[in-house]
Amino acid sequence: LCPFRRLYPRLLFSGRSFAEPLPGADISFPGQATLELFRPLSWLRCARDIRSDGHDVVVVSFWSGLLAPLSVLMAVMTGLPVVILMHNYRSHERLLDLPLLKRLMLERAAGVVTLSGYVHRQVASDYPGLRSRRLFHPVYESQPAGLTALAARKRLGIERHDGPVLLFFGYVRHYK
Repeated sequence: LCPFRRLYPRLLFSGRSFAEPLPGADISFPGQATLELFRPLSWLRCARDIRSDGHDVVVVSFWSGLLAPLSVLMAVMTGLPVVILMHNYRSHERLLDLPLLKRLMLERAAGVVTLSGYVHRQVASDYPGLRSRRLFHPVYESQPAGLTALAARKRLGIERHDGPVLLFFGYVRHYK
């Protein structure tokens, strides 16, 4: 297991580490999180560890074109079949889609696991011979209980507002 220690350089993400478990979450990693997306030497170390630990397959998550080179390197350096856990077929940011690298990744992949019908159809359309399995995105049951509607309205300072309230953060993609 080679979990990410960091996905972004400190310059872009200087906040709390995403590797820290949420309060109440029962998550532990054997060994340390050492993989860093912007430090290819950490990829080589991870590939060496996977190869020496006697694993049968490598699973690499993919949600951005920036992860394609990591997947290709894992296939080449470990000599093991690589299965892609594909969250998105295309990067949310057009600049990071990197079609050539994604093609290299998928041509070397032993298979793909998708988390939605939409992504599954995209993969099947472009790579009909690639083994793929559609699952579902898991539900996060370890989250703490939420606030009541009244408590949330009070916290936001809108307890006197009678109509529906919509909170929005980021993009809502049409397939979601």
